[in-house]
Formats: sequence, C-alpha cells, structure tokens
Amino acid sequence: MIRCAHCDANAVYRCAVTGAPVCLAHARLVVVGPGALPLAAAGAAVIRPVSPADIYQAQRDRSAIESLALHFWGETEVDCFGQTYDVLALPAWVAEVEGAMVGCLVYAIERDVMTVVMLNVLPAHQGQGAGSGLIRAAIDAARARRLTAVRVATTNDDLPALALYQRHGFRLTGLLPGLVAVHHSEELVGFSGIPVRDEVQLVLSIH
Repeated sequence: MIRCAHCDANAVYRCAVTGAPVCLAHARLVVVGPGALPLAAAGAAVIRPVSPADIYQAQRDRSAIESLALHFWGETEVDCFGQTYDVLALPAWVAEVEGAMVGCLVYAIERDVMTVVMLNVLPAHQGQGAGSGLIRAAIDAARARRLTAVRVATTNDDLPALALYQRHGFRLTGLLPGLVAVHHSEELVGFSGIPVRDEVQLVLSIH
C-alpha cells in the first residue's frame, strides 16, 4: 500500500501543498483560502455498489475493501455505537478510477437507520470528489429505502472526516469521552498529533 513520504508508516492523507502522501503523525492542519493550493486532478471516480449477484466481482471487491481496512485501521472490525462490525460481512459502495478501487463506504442497516461503518479514500484521490460521491450514494439509498437517518461515528482527532460529514449536513449528536482509548487499551496519537480518545457521533436526518 501507500507509504508516507516522510517515514515508513501507511499514508492516510495527501498533503495539500505538495501532493505527497502523509501519515497521521506527519499530517498538519492549515488554513487556506478557496483555490489557494491547486493540485492536479485525479480521474473522476465511478461510484457503484458491491453486488452479491456477481460472485467473482464481489470477491475482488471484498479483497480490495479488506486491503483498505488494514491499510487505514490495521483491522477489519470496527467498534462504534456500542457494537462491533465486520466490514467484510456488510454491504458497501466502492469508488473506482479506471477500474481500480480508490475508496469505499461500508454500511449496516438496523431498523430504520443506516450506519456508516467505514469510509476511506486513498490519499492520491482525496479532495477529488470520491468521498463526497460515496456519502451521497449512502444518503440517496437511505432516502430511497425510507430510512429515518444516516449515522456515523469517528474519532475526536479526525478533523478532515468531521469537516466532510458536516459539509454534507451531518450534525454532532454525541461524544463518548475516552471510549476509543479504552478500546485500544492505550491513547494513540492521531491527526496532527492530537491524542485519539473519544468517539464522536454524527447523524443526518432523512426527510
């Protein structure tokens, strides 16, 4: 997978100044104006569901989703909203560029609510619309199924994710202090050196 330009850790972001891939430890938060830091555009992503009807393609998709989960999280199980989800056993949408998966959104539907379990986009394709396309697919599907809400949980340090979801209308609804640190049995260092401690919950109501 993609390595940080400054160390051997997995890269999870793309530097907005140089375009280089960076890990959590080397990512920094900056304030910029619109269009101040133009980057070369990646190819437009195609958003599609993982279809169980095409067994061969579904197997390839699951393998790629597993690689993304291990790259970004180091595991294929996600703890949020008091539950443990296996990303390999859930439905998903994928973002593809020229036939290669560059991102995915894995979700679960429980009663009348959709839970976004995992959303990741490879660094080279961040900021190019793949993440927004995946979120819009989730919202559109929830609306088509007459669900009442789409919810997601992230960590207190993940400012890029918090900004992305709020730009799409999600509202902060819950904060569980220390829960993530307890899950990992330690306090990890996250985005821009922020300690990873808390689960932050957001919800988008479907009208």
